[in-house]
Amino acid sequence: MSALLGIFQILKALPAIVKLISELSGWLKATFGDDPAKFILDSAEVFERAKNAKTPEQKQAAAGDIARLIRRL
Repeated sequence: MSALLGIFQILKALPAIVKLISELSGWLKATFGDDPAKFILDSAEVFERAKNAKTPEQKQAAAGDIARLIRRL
């Protein structure tokens, strides 16, 4: 019974969740100046490369990528 109540509460909150996502997307676009989804994907790729960097050259390249991400803000 409590699972059904939880599902009902989620469905009841769905319009507010959609509004929050919409407002967050607008804020991200205004803040980042480009597509927020692209920025998030680019960030994930850059930090993955930084995490997996082995050589000093790879680490330096990853640091440069992170700096370019910051400039996009």
